[in-house]
Amino acid sequence: MTVTPEELAASIDFLARRFGLSGYRNEATLREAAAEANALTSTDPGAEPAAVFYALARRARPLRDGWALVPDLVALNKARAAGWTFSPEGLRALRLKVATGAAEFPEVAAWFAARKRPI
Repeated sequence: MTVTPEELAASIDFLARRFGLSGYRNEATLREAAAEANALTSTDPGAEPAAVFYALARRARPLRDGWALVPDLVALNKARAAGWTFSPEGLRALRLKVATGAAEFPEVAAWFAARKRPI
């Protein structure tokens, strides 16, 4: 699977309607996030939920009010599409660590791998 900017935009649109968010999105940011997530999964396609979470969580300002939901829910949807899920407990703390630069992708990938379970 790959992540596309259009997929990310559609997720933001859905979440904006569902949760009353502004729906603001920066197209350049979505292209960058998709490219980063795809690069991170080039050697391990199974890490796509972690990669998209990481790529989006690093972009708090451009995602504005969507930042608290978009990375988490897009990652959960990617995991479900791959036939697995994870416990979201601790995801907020991980998102904050990523946003502040305190967590790099290997830590995020390990976090997701430790919580991965089949649907």
